[in-house]
Amino acid sequence: TDALMRVDRVLGPFDVGIVHSMGGAATALAVSRGLRVKRAVLLGAPARLDWVLQATAKQLGLSSSTTGLFLKEVERAVDVPISHGDIGSATQNAGIPALIIHDQRDREIPFEHAKHFSNNWPRCELVPTEGLGHRRTMTDSSIHQRVFEFLR
Repeated sequence: TDALMRVDRVLGPFDVGIVHSMGGAATALAVSRGLRVKRAVLLGAPARLDWVLQATAKQLGLSSSTTGLFLKEVERAVDVPISHGDIGSATQNAGIPALIIHDQRDREIPFEHAKHFSNNWPRCELVPTEGLGHRRTMTDSSIHQRVFEFLR
């Protein structure tokens, strides 16, 4: 998020941000903090930082005590409490339109994250997909067409 805000200061404003997964989370948080972008397209983005970090710890096979240390280190590094990591709710005041595309059976980022964005982002349209998983939303021609329609 900080990197996006720095790039925005130098190169912004932007017409659109089209982002996937953690890039979507970072962009949504940056939008909530004033990123100068006219529209956002989020593909398979997580809406909760605490969930992402817990999932990462689980994937790495960390014990509960090591997970606790990991979470504290992340909090220290980003200087934000993990409990403040509700990115979906942070978009409640987002003044730009967003297109949220997420597969209903995404095995990496559950569909509930897309619903959380959709329930909070005022000018948001949720496009659920079926059978594309976490990554194929980026390469599917029907998704490309839907994004082009959103940008018109």
